[in-house]
Amino acid sequence: MAAEVPTVFAAGLLFLTPLSMLMSIARNSDALLDRLALALGLVIGPLIAATKVGLDLMWTGIIAGTIAYAVHRLREAMR
Repeated sequence: MAAEVPTVFAAGLLFLTPLSMLMSIARNSDALLDRLALALGLVIGPLIAATKVGLDLMWTGIIAGTIAYAVHRLREAMR
């Protein structure tokens, strides 16, 4: 049945899952730490994926999360 669906429609259905995850995460991010990690992940992710390192999603999370956490700790220390 999936083979008979038009290509554009199938691509749109495949795009719904990551789009709904992105919208859900963006909607539920209350703290600056969460928003910063999300924004950094959206910027760093394609850069790491373009290098074809492998495990790019994991490295994106580690790098973006660490930078966001460091910024959060610095802001807390300045208060």
